[in-house]
Amino acid sequence: MNTRHTVILAALMMLFSSMAGCLDRSDDDETEALGKAMVSTYHVGQLVSAIGGDSVTVEYMAPSNVPVHDYEPSAADIVRLQESDIFLYHGLNLEPWVETALSSLGDNAPTSVQTHAMPAGQSALDYETMLIEEICEHLGEGPYEASTLTENESEASSVELHAEHVVHRLTMPAEDHEEDEEDDDHTAEEADAHEDHGHVEPEETIQDPAGCPSGTTISIFHLEDGEYVLEFESEDLDQFDMMALKMGGGHAHHGHGHDEGVCHDTTTHSDTEHDSESECEAAGHMWKDGHEETHGDVCHDTTTHNNTEHDNEADCEAAGHTWMEDDDDDHDEEGDDHDEEGDDHNETVDDGNETHEEHEEHHAGFAQIHVEEEGEYGFAIPSGVGFNILAGEEGHDDHGDHEEDDDHSDEEDDDHSDEGEIEAHDDEEFNYDPHSWLDPLAFKEQAKVVLEALKTAFPSGESDFTANAESYMSELDSLHADFESAFPSGSACTETKVVANHNAYSYLAKRYDLEFISVHGIDPEGEPSAADIAEVVEEINEEGITVLFIEEYTSASAVDSIVQQTTSDTMPNGVGVEYLYTMELEPKDPADDYISLMRKSMESLKDGLGC
Repeated sequence: MNTRHTVILAALMMLFSSMAGCLDRSDDDETEALGKAMVSTYHVGQLVSAIGGDSVTVEYMAPSNVPVHDYEPSAADIVRLQESDIFLYHGLNLEPWVETALSSLGDNAPTSVQTHAMPAGQSALDYETMLIEEICEHLGEGPYEASTLTENESEASSVELHAEHVVHRLTMPAEDHEEDEEDDDHTAEEADAHEDHGHVEPEETIQDPAGCPSGTTISIFHLEDGEYVLEFESEDLDQFDMMALKMGGGHAHHGHGHDEGVCHDTTTHSDTEHDSESECEAAGHMWKDGHEETHGDVCHDTTTHNNTEHDNEADCEAAGHTWMEDDDDDHDEEGDDHDEEGDDHNETVDDGNETHEEHEEHHAGFAQIHVEEEGEYGFAIPSGVGFNILAGEEGHDDHGDHEEDDDHSDEEDDDHSDEGEIEAHDDEEFNYDPHSWLDPLAFKEQAKVVLEALKTAFPSGESDFTANAESYMSELDSLHADFESAFPSGSACTETKVVANHNAYSYLAKRYDLEFISVHGIDPEGEPSAADIAEVVEEINEEGITVLFIEEYTSASAVDSIVQQTTSDTMPNGVGVEYLYTMELEPKDPADDYISLMRKSMESLKDGLGC
């Protein structure tokens, strides 16, 4: 072999050796991953990727364009879940399908970790508490809107109230004693009309909530969209304040709390926080099954949790049981009493004083409330005022429609089961705002949860995980500091309220002392109808909204339509639009991540509020 050939051969050998080295390094790179982490949604994936680095392969359960709360795992998704080493999800019922998906795998399910966490001394924000706090704040500060109630139920539509951020200062109708006899003749007709209405029973009643004026009662009702008649009765108060406000709740479908039952304290006659029959009975309370028929007064045995045959309070209590009164029946009895007293009123017409007293006992006023969107509504009323919500043809009492929905859901579940899919229940409910990750300090606590989970799942990566976590948490600290600088306490921004199309910012609002108000009609992940857009435009015009905050995925055509329809002399270019980011879906720009999107939201808030 000549020298030339020798050189060429040596070069080729070096080349192939180099290539082999590259191939070997590629194989090494692939084996560097310690395992696979399955995550439920984008923001959880952000934490796992930041802390796990190249050592952990991250996969998402849901497709990038499907909201996590609407997602239903397929059979293939369940297989992928089974093959993962660890599964991380947010919790707070953001992912209503998680429990069902994991239980379907039984012992083959991977280790699962809920990432939601809050800084020490802080808890998740529940919608009921936020509702009560907001109502109490408005009752003390206003704004107030004065209205005079009508004395006839048939004329309730002439006084229309709304569930909104305003306190209604209501005045009872003036009494006209010269028309007492006509009123008496009318009583029977109104009583009959009254019977045509069902009373909407409250989901819960809170007496004297902290922060509210003394003697305030807040009752929470589940109302469907439509018109409802409000009935007020008072012996002593000619004028009083009332507020109605919709509870937050995000995307979840409501189950009314009745399907699973409620825990009832027979001493205070109020529902407790216990959410299972065993816990309820262990606390000495009574578990009431969903849609339980309780019409009429009943004698209840708190030991057996059955109703007894005793038909009056004295016999019931003598037997050591609890007498439970039904509000509907009480009202009917009052109505009967009213009729009887009306007869007495005719008999004692010559005694003006007695007649007047009888009439005052039943001094009533009526109004109509328009409910735009189905959900939970809190009504704040002074304890000296009797209050009923009457449901007619347009309003809906009871939950019959939802019982049908439940049946429908069962059928759908069966169908999907045949297809090998896991379907989330339509009745899942958000009791808490799940969007805690939008608070940088809460997200930092969640980073700590992810760190410990990865250290346990992949012990050999502990040092890298720890270093990555410390670096990422430092970025979150900087993010928090910048938010605090942007919205210092008592800052003089031009605007004070953030009007957004999604009720997702409770944690962000609480952390930086911002006030968010949600408009109805725009689904951040759906295509709104023309009626939805018209509703939003009406609200913008009525409330004088100048800037509307929307989410990244909100329909562009809907936004353009809203802007065009809100042009005016004061807003020649229409309502201003700013974008916020919830990270329930992957960002449109792949260069974005949690940190960059949060900073974009911060700048949008500064611009929109004039800070």
